[in-house]
Amino acid sequence: MPSYELPINDDTEVFFHKEDDNVSIKKKIKKPFPKLQVFLALLCVLPEAFADSLTVPYIYNMVKDFKVAKKEEDIGFYVGLLGSAFYFSLCITNIFWGHLSDKFGRKPVLLCNIVGTCIGIIVFGSSQSFFVALLGRFIAGSCSANGTVAKGMLGDVIDESQRTIGYSFYGVTWGIASMVGPLIGGSLANPALKYGIFNNSFWLKYNYLLPSIFVMTLGVISFVASYKLLNEPSKNNPYNIIDEEYIELYNNDNSNYREWDEREQNSSSSTLIIRNRDDDTFSNSVDSETSTKKDLGLFQSIKIIFSKSSWIAIVCYCMLSLATMLFFTVFPLWAATSIKLGGLGFDEKSISYSAPIMGISKIIIQLVVYPPIAKHMSSTQGYRFGLVLLMAFSIFTPYISSYVDKAKILWTLLIVFLSLFSASDAFAYLSVIIMITESVTSEHLGFMHGFSGMCVSIMRMIGPTLAGSIWSFSINNSFGFPLDEHLIFIFIFILCTIGFVMSYMGFKPR
Repeated sequence: MPSYELPINDDTEVFFHKEDDNVSIKKKIKKPFPKLQVFLALLCVLPEAFADSLTVPYIYNMVKDFKVAKKEEDIGFYVGLLGSAFYFSLCITNIFWGHLSDKFGRKPVLLCNIVGTCIGIIVFGSSQSFFVALLGRFIAGSCSANGTVAKGMLGDVIDESQRTIGYSFYGVTWGIASMVGPLIGGSLANPALKYGIFNNSFWLKYNYLLPSIFVMTLGVISFVASYKLLNEPSKNNPYNIIDEEYIELYNNDNSNYREWDEREQNSSSSTLIIRNRDDDTFSNSVDSETSTKKDLGLFQSIKIIFSKSSWIAIVCYCMLSLATMLFFTVFPLWAATSIKLGGLGFDEKSISYSAPIMGISKIIIQLVVYPPIAKHMSSTQGYRFGLVLLMAFSIFTPYISSYVDKAKILWTLLIVFLSLFSASDAFAYLSVIIMITESVTSEHLGFMHGFSGMCVSIMRMIGPTLAGSIWSFSINNSFGFPLDEHLIFIFIFILCTIGFVMSYMGFKPR
């Protein structure tokens, strides 16, 4: 049976199409996993990941030192404002960074964001007032789109058969930052009180600058390494378009292509020989189609990209992000709040020990547990499984505060429930990222991840202020359940329920 042949290069997918078949049969040549390029793309994400996680142990005391809150119960509100400033600026710029990465390339956008993140974190760390700290968070947020751009780049350089493990490494990057970041932040904050070498007037005045210098150093390393070694994915690859489009282009105009006879194949392998007399015509035709798509403006892209599945994936992503942001914001508040107000009464050191529990368990789950299980689950099934775990977490976690006077039981329960949270976050997050990737063609990955990142940034902008306000409300009144410390966890449960229901609304990969 005759079959059609396509030119083969490192980025090519080969399709075998029998003429009398109603359904095209596709066979892919798997590319080697691009280890160096994936490593460098994820290295570009680390500065903004650490910039976010380093502040967890000391941000409560930092706001307290600013003396902007009139009483302890109001500190949570101002902590929430700092978090919201970061994600407010990110939601404004995320979609444009994603679109720029589609138009001008991933590499220059990654490098620009590293520079902006370093500037923002230095302004934040050296701030002597709440409003300067707010400005620093705003600057850092406006240049923290590398997570978005890196997801698009991973979609460019990794084929579909390897995306599960590829995006697992992306999740591990954030897991490492969430695990190591708070430890570093807690160790480097207030260095004049901890290390004799820093016991001078400068470090007494700029007591939260050292963690920011660590982030800047990491940014310099990632900038230099990526500038020299990171390869820009080809924007004009004529074969980097969705499979069905490729086959349709091929079948609709046979005059541009040459039919090839299948050579003798042995039982262990098949070799296909290319003898196309019209390669230039073929390449020009596909280049023209691809170029038309690449040259679309921002708003033309919006009209073409979005489908029902795209919107379902985005809503699912938003619900998950808001739910997890509520917890990430309220955890240091809950942990630092005095026992009499329903908190755990932890100091900076104890809070910094809690974060690695989530980080270690998240890394193990993303590298060891998730990939083999994901092979037997669709992206929507993985998302639902993660949300079910998160619902269980939100129901039982607030009862841990009942054991504050029993340290062993308290820490045992914390380890169990924080590990449960990490498992739920890993499954749901990696699955919804794959849903986003599956909902759009490859040439629009940057824009789609940028748009979804913008929507998620809105959720993350709302999250800290919402969490801080809910927490302040719940500990400022004398109401009982469910308006006490359980209230924030009830909100998390409701958001998970909405996301769970949305995943059944008819998501279909492209």
